[in-house]
Amino acid sequence: MVGFAFFMFEGIGGLLPLMRETEKPEQMPIITVVAIVCLCTIYIAFSSLCYYAWGADLTEPVVTEMLPSGNLTVQAMKLLFCLNLVFSYPLSIVPTFNTLEVWLLGRVETASND
Repeated sequence: MVGFAFFMFEGIGGLLPLMRETEKPEQMPIITVVAIVCLCTIYIAFSSLCYYAWGADLTEPVVTEMLPSGNLTVQAMKLLFCLNLVFSYPLSIVPTFNTLEVWLLGRVETASND
């Protein structure tokens, strides 16, 4: 459960760099609360659905492993999940790169759209 909670909120590390780049940073707390409430609602709904579908028969730690492997829809879902992981990695590593860039090179200014 603890590991899943860390996974669920892994994007929080990208919040401060995003807030720094936004046009109206005073709106970020409201947007953040709404986003986290939406995420929590989706996770609770999905976990409740899984519990009601499998109940005590929920034996695998990853729900997708309990689905029939020969089903084309299940295979497509697993492929999309893998693509989600591949494309979310750059989003989660950008704050680290930005911090290293500032630390190694000093503040790097971006071009403005004047």
